[in-house]
Amino acid sequence: MGVHYFYSEKICGDNIDFSPEEARHLNKSLRVRDGDLIHVLDGQGGRYRAKVMIRGREIAARIIESQVQLKSPH
Repeated sequence: MGVHYFYSEKICGDNIDFSPEEARHLNKSLRVRDGDLIHVLDGQGGRYRAKVMIRGREIAARIIESQVQLKSPH
């Protein structure tokens, strides 16, 4: 199975929250489980490896590794 990347702009400290649509995709389509590892992009050059945390119908993640790619000046 290849690596799936997910998207979230809702990153605060080491916590990642997902939009309802992305949470539904994680839950229904990919059937992630509490404790699964996923990869998240933030749209600003950040890539994160995170552990899934399921809270009822909400899905969040805790960052365990991050990589930020700095954009080069023009």
